[in-house]
Amino acid sequence: MEQNPFFSSYYWSDALPYGLNKVRQEEAEVHKHLYKIVSDPYHKHVTIESYLYGCFDRVVYDSLFLDFRHLHPQFQTAWEKQTLSSDTVLIRDQDDRVRLIEQYRFEEEYCVYCETRSAHGFLISQQEIMHRILGASIDGLLLKDSAGFPVMFKEYSSDKAGQFIEVQNELWQMRNFSLEIYKGK
Repeated sequence: MEQNPFFSSYYWSDALPYGLNKVRQEEAEVHKHLYKIVSDPYHKHVTIESYLYGCFDRVVYDSLFLDFRHLHPQFQTAWEKQTLSSDTVLIRDQDDRVRLIEQYRFEEEYCVYCETRSAHGFLISQQEIMHRILGASIDGLLLKDSAGFPVMFKEYSSDKAGQFIEVQNELWQMRNFSLEIYKGK
């Protein structure tokens, strides 16, 4: 069986991961952080594995828990949120199955951070949410995988109260994305 190559890094493009800087198997032990992107031939199931000095560390992403491709507006599914507390929400699929747990962090009444976990408690993604009303230079949301790599960015218009109204820009090509550069556009 052919082994998947190691990469020193990766990026997201259209909600799929792509490896950067291939590392030969025999050199894996000298690299602190490496990643393997494992996929079936049709890219239906995609996994990113993290390795430390060539040894398995953890699964960074598994599309079986949440397939980021389904976050594109044309693929939105009929999932429902069920509030557990002021900072925790269950997300149920169309079959009423608990799929995800979201935990929010607020500044004043504005959500500024969200962790999404599987129903088993595994970290799947993080969202950094920026609000002009709180001093940010833009109103937007940056979705990152569990290792902190950017997956998608949305910039919003907002009303006078700071509530997001409409998506102004949506980026899914994250290879050269830098939030600092984007904010200074």
